[in-house]
Amino acid sequence: MADQGPPLWYRRGWARRHAPRPLVDLRQKMTQMVEDYWRGYGSPTARPVSGIDMSPQIDVAEKDDSVTISIEFPGVPEDQIDVAFSGGILSISGEKEFPPDAKDQHYALTEREFGRFERSIAIGPSIADRRIKATFRHGTLKVVLPKSTADKPTARGIPIR
Repeated sequence: MADQGPPLWYRRGWARRHAPRPLVDLRQKMTQMVEDYWRGYGSPTARPVSGIDMSPQIDVAEKDDSVTISIEFPGVPEDQIDVAFSGGILSISGEKEFPPDAKDQHYALTEREFGRFERSIAIGPSIADRRIKATFRHGTLKVVLPKSTADKPTARGIPIR
């Protein structure tokens, strides 16, 4: 009887697809852990307040004349958000309250975040703080920080001696 090689089920790839892959599994778990960390839980710009870590999603865009900050606050009313600018730092804080009718519910799973939040973003001192404007529409806070014209650097030639 001649050796016919590996069995048919192996040649069709079943064993290769279902074989244990401890290093691949470990790499996937490590990647997921790092992504979870930088997604906001433990983010360097997010600070937990009272043991609760709710960090809203944020975008920072810069133009020649302004810096625009956009932050999502789904389910947070406008009157629950405070915005302040001092010493080159934009501070945004507030609270997303747990729905009162849901407090007596027993949840098997909840992925929404509730509680106090605070974000501080270092913008720099070259902002015209009297012209800062904030708008809140469709759950998104948009803060436009115009740059000060007095501090604009000017390009000039420097002679070499």
